[in-house]
Amino acid sequence: MELDHIQPKAEGGDNFITNRVLICSPCNRHKSDTLTVRGLVRDNKSTGWIKNETRAKDALGNATQIALHVRDYWDSDEVQAKIRVAVIAAK
Repeated sequence: MELDHIQPKAEGGDNFITNRVLICSPCNRHKSDTLTVRGLVRDNKSTGWIKNETRAKDALGNATQIALHVRDYWDSDEVQAKIRVAVIAAK
C-alpha cells in the first residue's frame, strides 16, 4: 500500500491528510498524476483490473479505517512513528 493524493497535486490537490488515501502500488503507478481516485476506480472497472469487487470494497474499507485512525490520532506516538517509517520508505 502507498499513500497517494486523492486529487492530484498537478490539479491543485493539497498535502493535507483529507486529500490522501492508501492504494496498492500498481494502482498508484497507473493513477499517476492524471487520474483522481474516482477516475482510477472507473478506469479499473472499465479495463477489468478489478477482478473481485468484494475484495476491492474490503480494501477500500480498510484504507478508510486507517485514514480515519491517522486523522483521529495524528499526534499520537504510534501514528507519528508510522509516518516516519513511510517517509523513509518513500525516499
